Amino acid sequence: LLIKNNNYSLGNIILTLFYTDMIFKFSQEIEQIITSIGETLPSFEHIESIFQLKEEQSGTQSLQKINSITFHNVHFRYLNGNKDILNKLNCSFKQGDIIKVEGLNASGKSTFINIIKGILVPTKGEYHINNKSISNFNKSELRRKILYIGSDELFLDEDIITYFENITKQNNIKSEVEDLLKQLSFQDKKECSVNNRILDSKGSTLSAGQKKKIQLIKLLLMYHNSDVIVIDELGANLDQKTIALLNSFKNKLWNCDNNKIIFEISHYLKNDDIYNKKYKIENGSLLKIN
Repeated sequence: LLIKNNNYSLGNIILTLFYTDMIFKFSQEIEQIITSIGETLPSFEHIESIFQLKEEQSGTQSLQKINSITFHNVHFRYLNGNKDILNKLNCSFKQGDIIKVEGLNASGKSTFINIIKGILVPTKGEYHINNKSISNFNKSELRRKILYIGSDELFLDEDIITYFENITKQNNIKSEVEDLLKQLSFQDKKECSVNNRILDSKGSTLSAGQKKKIQLIKLLLMYHNSDVIVIDELGANLDQKTIALLNSFKNKLWNCDNNKIIFEISHYLKNDDIYNKKYKIENGSLLKIN
């Protein structure tokens, strides 16, 4: 337009570029806001039910080790829901079991996981740990024995080393973390020390693949101190090299320590030979796959 009107002085061009940059940045911010809203909407699906949840009751019995998990005719329905998310779950798992769970989005996988973790309580039926109702056990102690590896990790504006020291409650793991970061080719796009990378609360300094690598390192560091492992779609957003490393790490862990109960939620990893039980959640039911 400036050229057409023969009004293309240096000052006008600079001013035009300035305003163009402002508009571009504003449109980027709008796009990020729309994306954030889209990502947040599923969290509000049961928001009313969450506000109506009763105060959590925790038992007093100490839990030394989780040897078995059993679902006895378990149903789950959110408050004010019009149907069961899960219904008639009857299954049991013991030390040494490696279980794959499949299911479409919104099929009930997250609800199933949250019952295992003791976050949700069945609407009907019983969930037992070591053949005793979960209500008998101290919830904080129970959750320390269940390791969840997923994509919804919360960061607290801390560097990578501090993050791992906090979640593992160990202060001597710096060299081990650095070695794992190197093995996983955890590159820093800003060309600064990876160790000094700040993990902000939204994880915006990390790519989707880097977030998964953080979770993989968490698995490797905390595996041996956990009785139940729940791995939720860890293979997503990983390159083929990292998936190969993931499979290698898992095979070593599974083979060297078979006194765990391991659940893996996955559509991406095709190495089905490592599972001794396979299930699919469909229409609220947990169906065994032969």
